[in-house]
Amino acid sequence: MNEPVWFRRPREASDRFAEAVDRPGHTAAEEFDDELAVVEMLRELGSEPVLEASARERMKAAVLAEAATIQQADEEPEVHPIRPTHKQRRKAGLWAAATAAGIVALGAFGIELAQSALPGEWLYDVKRTTESISLDLTFSPSGKALKQLELAEIRIAELAALSERDRSDGGATAEELAGYRTLIADLNRTVASASRAITSYAPQTNGGDLRTLRDWASRNSTRLADMRSAVPAGAVGQFDGSIELLDRVQQRASALLDRWSCDQITSGHEDALGALPADMVCQPPEDSPRTAVSPRASRAPAEGKESRTPSAEKTAGAPSGGESGDKSSKEPDSSDGGSGNDTDPPTIELPPLPDRESSEPAPEQPTKRPPELPLIPLLEDLTKLDLGLRLK
Repeated sequence: MNEPVWFRRPREASDRFAEAVDRPGHTAAEEFDDELAVVEMLRELGSEPVLEASARERMKAAVLAEAATIQQADEEPEVHPIRPTHKQRRKAGLWAAATAAGIVALGAFGIELAQSALPGEWLYDVKRTTESISLDLTFSPSGKALKQLELAEIRIAELAALSERDRSDGGATAEELAGYRTLIADLNRTVASASRAITSYAPQTNGGDLRTLRDWASRNSTRLADMRSAVPAGAVGQFDGSIELLDRVQQRASALLDRWSCDQITSGHEDALGALPADMVCQPPEDSPRTAVSPRASRAPAEGKESRTPSAEKTAGAPSGGESGDKSSKEPDSSDGGSGNDTDPPTIELPPLPDRESSEPAPEQPTKRPPELPLIPLLEDLTKLDLGLRLK
């Protein structure tokens, strides 16, 4: 084969090295002394044992145990999560809805039971919480003030129930006496707040809430006075303060209502019960409506009588010449209170307009139908007519 010289020389050297490794006494061994020394060292390392037999056995046992574990894991079936069916999901939803409905019903039942709770009982805090939420959800000033009066009346009912309970039990303890004082303080605070609110906005209304406040204070003041003998002696002083507070609220509302027809109702100042009534002389408002009007002159006089105005009668009956002067001096002066003919006609009050809703509508008049024409006689008459038409 024709090989290049640079390929042939490395191949010949490789052949000589292989013969030197295979046959140690070959003549080419001197050429590869260093390489043959390395080969000899590698042979020695391969013939000497690196690990002991016990170590090899432990390693073999560990490898086999790990292989067995991996094989067992591969042979186990893969477990997939089971998805609930539509029926199961629907059943779970029904259970959740029933649980929620039960919780709501239980809460409503607890709130209903709490309405009769008294101070010191475990449901009383639930009762006061619901009252606070109800008051916070009332946004109009009138509704909030009337709600406070309603809550104040609940406090009075609780005071009556406590006094009845303590009378049957033989007296109030120190803890129950503290409950009395707290309840009376809440009553006074609620009544004062309602009075301040109503007296502040009532002058801009028709006064209905102010009348409600006056009647409420009068009724419950009498109620508290009847309960006074059943209240424990340690709370009588504070209880008398509540009675006095309701009397002052009644007097304040009555004083404001007494000035309801005046131009100025309040004085512009306030105290703990609200707006103070004005102390000036009562003057009616300038823009008060008037219900009196002047009558109109009749446009159609009665038959046989002449239509004569008061001025015309005066002109017709007035004397001429000097007699006018004499009679004018004898006639009374209308400015002194006389009733002369030239004065304005008296005013009359119009009757109230009928209520449109209560007035009955006028009965409907029956409509008359035109007479019906007999059809057959009409056709017979048409056949007897000679229209003068001839066919040619």
